Amino acid sequence: MNTHERPDPKERWRQERRRCEGYLESCDRDMRRVPWLASLFVLVIPAGILFGGLGVLLSGAATAALLTLAVYLVSGHRQEYKARIRELDRRLSQP
Repeated sequence: MNTHERPDPKERWRQERRRCEGYLESCDRDMRRVPWLASLFVLVIPAGILFGGLGVLLSGAATAALLTLAVYLVSGHRQEYKARIRELDRRLSQP
């Protein structure tokens, strides 16, 4: 057997699909962890004590921004992997 032979395209697509499914599962785990970021709102108390109202405002806004960004990134990756899986399924269903 020649070691430089390329695998069958359908086999490569199946491998790619399995890889994307693994990434999708990872995104699901990450999405379940996102709510734990809300625990950073606890920092509002010391920020308020140390820096007053401005500290409360900035630490609250930073935590809200971090939560929003995390949801945005994980959701975007999930959509990307789902679209890739659909595309691979379409290719695999062709004769």
